[in-house]
Amino acid sequence: MNGAIEKDNDGRTWIHHSIRKTEPLECLKHLLSAESIVLRDNDGRTCLHVAAEQGSVHACRLIFKMSDHLNDYSYVNDGDHSRQTSLHLATKNGHARVLKELLDHGADPRLKGRKEDYFSSFRLKTRSFCDFFR
Repeated sequence: MNGAIEKDNDGRTWIHHSIRKTEPLECLKHLLSAESIVLRDNDGRTCLHVAAEQGSVHACRLIFKMSDHLNDYSYVNDGDHSRQTSLHLATKNGHARVLKELLDHGADPRLKGRKEDYFSSFRLKTRSFCDFFR
């Protein structure tokens, strides 16, 4: 990728915005690459962070499909500037299906963000944390 990537005022690029538009996902399919997976906005968030925050399980699956092709999941536990991982964001926003997808692809639930214990707050919001995985 060249060094002149267009960004909005929040530092989001075309890859970040393609995830926010979850339907259709054709744009995301064409934009995903080894370079675009790790592009960060001003908050330090990648496209996986955005997909997790928005609850887009389909976008997460497309990102992981690209990772399968590249045989690289090294970014899955990356934190943003607040040390929030994609797993933290999915948990914080109550996106259980995304949470399961992230865990299935190596997300580490033991990592802590700066602000709070997201996993405890998620357990309090639900009757049983494990019910989502049965």
